[in-house]
Amino acid sequence: MKVKSKGKPVAKKASMKKKSGSSFAYTATSADALKRRSEQSGGRFDSPYKQNVDLWRPKAGDNTVRILPPTWDDHEHYGLDVFLHRYIGSDNSSYACLQKMKGKFCPICVAAKEAKDSGEADEAKSLQAAHVILVWILDRSSDSNQPVLWPMSWTIDRDIATLCHNKRSGKVLLIDHPEEGYDVSFRRSGEGIMTRYSAFQIDRDPSPISDDGDVLEKVLDFISENPLPTVMNYHDAKHLEGVLAGTTEAKDDLDEDDDDDEEEAPKKKSASKSKSKKAVADEDDDDDEEEEDDEEEEADDEEAEDDEDDDAGSDDEEEEEEEADDDEDDDDEEARWGARGEEKRPAASARKRLKSAPKKLAAKKRR
Repeated sequence: MKVKSKGKPVAKKASMKKKSGSSFAYTATSADALKRRSEQSGGRFDSPYKQNVDLWRPKAGDNTVRILPPTWDDHEHYGLDVFLHRYIGSDNSSYACLQKMKGKFCPICVAAKEAKDSGEADEAKSLQAAHVILVWILDRSSDSNQPVLWPMSWTIDRDIATLCHNKRSGKVLLIDHPEEGYDVSFRRSGEGIMTRYSAFQIDRDPSPISDDGDVLEKVLDFISENPLPTVMNYHDAKHLEGVLAGTTEAKDDLDEDDDDDEEEAPKKKSASKSKSKKAVADEDDDDDEEEEDDEEEEADDEEAEDDEDDDAGSDDEEEEEEEADDDEDDDDEEARWGARGEEKRPAASARKRLKSAPKKLAAKKRR
């Protein structure tokens, strides 16, 4: 009996005598394959991160973390700048922006531009890519020394960076130094749209990642084997077109090879009859909803004409609202990896645009 192993050899090979006349040859399952199977995720929502990545969410109240150093080539910061399209499709999944992350064609960016050109500012904003900074951290309140991934908003990254740089002296606190770094503390308050992050502080005294040399080595080995760029999960343009049109079921469509983006995607499962009936009912209500939208827009235009004199101080208010939205999106994104909330339905006009997106994109490609 021949025993073959795919990947690393198993701990103990099974032996079996080959019966006369049999062509069967037993192939042992590798340890690597079993490990991947044991750690696979059963979630049905698309993720911008690879499976088996533990995401961290700040708890209500005080939090203290240790930001770990970068381990990829040509890095300029301990965090990786990432651009995500959030709350996309019927499952409200998140996707890495192909245009901003890879310089490739991104159907969601095209849909956002079309919405902006059509004067639908809210829809355009909801489709735009959000700026997120990924960092490996240790949660100092946890007994585990396992690094976890924190997708922090750009406003949080800005507040931490401000504390690390002394404008007068020009000195910089290297908070991510493995042996002489600094822990970061802050407070999270509120829920949902009222979520706020405040009271950011850097420890006064430097400290190592861990006083235990073995733990320090283990943590550094982990982040060295898992550089932040390698945890990203990219879905190809064809998959994103299907998500926008509602014809693609959410699944982790890992694009490991950049050159595979143009390959034909597998046929998607047809939608269930109940979903089809629901879609028909939604289309029947589209006209009424669009009329209501038009009436609201007319009312808004009239109010805008009356309030032109009050626009001088609006810039600061818009900036505060943008930062609040970032904190809210950051909180909602992290919460998604725990319990999923109710699905958000796009407006009627948005549904029409999303359904017609693939046809428009195909026409543009032909031109």
